Amino acid sequence: MGRTDQVTKVYGIFIHPWQVDEVMARFPLVANFQIVVTRKDYRDEMTVYIELKEEGADKANLKRGIETEVREVLKVKGEVVFTVKGGIPDRAKKIDDRRIWE
Repeated sequence: MGRTDQVTKVYGIFIHPWQVDEVMARFPLVANFQIVVTRKDYRDEMTVYIELKEEGADKANLKRGIETEVREVLKVKGEVVFTVKGGIPDRAKKIDDRRIWE
């Protein structure tokens, strides 16, 4: 069967959806978000996809702030990527583990 929750182990550290909610709550300009975990050359990679409420935001400062908070709270480095409104489907998993194990 397997697990049904979204707790995911990245770089040996468990990431919980409530932790991600806690980080994103600190940024009122974030409308929607999703963390995607992939694997490249036997290394985990974490990408944080962000939809903004308004497009005129200072993306450079926001990206830096979110990446810092993710690193401090989740203890894992993640790259922030901004996506267009609607780029993250409604009811999408907060943490989407797309790793393929060999």
